[in-house]
Amino acid sequence: MACSIDARARNSPTALRCIGIILGLFALVLPSVHAEPTLDDAELAVVSALRKMASGDALGAQRVLEPIIKSKPYFQLAQLVYADALQTLAGRGPELSIAQAQAQLRALRQEALVRSRYVLNERQARAMPANALPDVLIKAADDVRHAIVVDAQASRLLLFERGPQGLRLTRDHYVSIGKKGARKDREGDQRTPVGVYFVTARIKADTLPDFYGVGALPVNYPNEWDMRLGRTGYGIWIHGVPSDTYARPPRASDGCMALSNEHLSDLLRIQNTLEMPVIIADTLNWVSPDDIQRQRREWVKRIEDWRTDWESRDQRRYARHYASSFETGGYDQSSWLAYKARVNGQKKYIRVGVKRLSLYRYPGEHDMVVASFEQDYRSDNFAQESQKRQYWRKDIDGQWRIVYEGAVRLSPEHLRGIPYSARARLTSLD
Repeated sequence: MACSIDARARNSPTALRCIGIILGLFALVLPSVHAEPTLDDAELAVVSALRKMASGDALGAQRVLEPIIKSKPYFQLAQLVYADALQTLAGRGPELSIAQAQAQLRALRQEALVRSRYVLNERQARAMPANALPDVLIKAADDVRHAIVVDAQASRLLLFERGPQGLRLTRDHYVSIGKKGARKDREGDQRTPVGVYFVTARIKADTLPDFYGVGALPVNYPNEWDMRLGRTGYGIWIHGVPSDTYARPPRASDGCMALSNEHLSDLLRIQNTLEMPVIIADTLNWVSPDDIQRQRREWVKRIEDWRTDWESRDQRRYARHYASSFETGGYDQSSWLAYKARVNGQKKYIRVGVKRLSLYRYPGEHDMVVASFEQDYRSDNFAQESQKRQYWRKDIDGQWRIVYEGAVRLSPEHLRGIPYSARARLTSLD
């Protein structure tokens, strides 16, 4: 199949499909492809080869892709572009058996466009300040060594790792999401959820079908907010791909996030993945370190005000932190505050410790932040340590208030998707 745009091939059906790929790339800004430490060499090579094919340099495309073809024989997009280059160099007609594989060709075209658009245009066009972060990463507790952020629209999974200056971007991977895109709402809708999630388990390859590749990292969908909104479904994982595949099309799963086995292996090598945040957004807003620091200070003070107001046993001060829409465990705002007034009124003192505080802006919701922390509660007649999660939302008067608060636990729906040996064998929805 030749993607040459010369007179001999210009009008053939297969050539027109190839031209569609190239024109899609010409619609982008096409700067030089510079290697970046966070991007994958194979991906950069494919995008560089596509650019060379678009400019008529089939020999250059062949040379760029030769090592990739040898090291990653199942990278179908690389194979397709490489075959185009060889056919063009041979001066042969464009018709190949792949012309019959319409669905596969469309999928590869989408993969080419998504990868190229990101590498050649969107990422470089951001002009991000040094050490910029997505605004969802307000604060990660000091012992949170890694965080995952998914840009669903761009089909990217970003891995952030803690360094001397805090979290920094270290890996930037192509990822496949749900067939119908993002914003999961109900079971079977073939969408990937948007929100703040946490890794809950690590599943080894030897317990899974080959379809899931080298392993899986389940996340806690549905989370507390999903359940509050009545969202259904379960079994949302980050997993690999079949052993005879390098990558899947941008939208190919039933809701999971599928990485190449090579890239998923990188994640599985992280020693402590439990409770690692996985924040899935439609698209990302990158901000400067100064902006993150400002937001962090504001939120640490807000949590501290809540903590000291609870310790004060002053019901008016405590109540001001809870929204009229607050719900938790069968309580609404009125019944919750009545319950807390009764309990707090019986105490001689209350001491509340907050440790390991993490703060994440909730994507897909207007002005919502999730606080996750260890709470050490002490009073004259009771003591308890727990992992707590709060959902804060900006009210109509501009004040931030809590709309959900509760101890961290896994929902029955989520547990259905984790194949522990003590349970019946269960797989993800994908």
